[in-house]
Amino acid sequence: MVRDFYREIGIQHLQIYLDGQMLAIQSFSAFGLPATLLLDHQGREIGRKLGAAE
Repeated sequence: MVRDFYREIGIQHLQIYLDGQMLAIQSFSAFGLPATLLLDHQGREIGRKLGAAE
């Protein structure tokens, strides 16, 4: 499903990460989808958008 979406919109250079246990959602308190988090190289949150974004 994710691969189909990537192919459909032409994503080529972004790896797919699946969080089956939802640990990331819990760790970042990003309940609800969609959620976009911008992280720095150390994994620190530097930006957040909850809900749809263009």
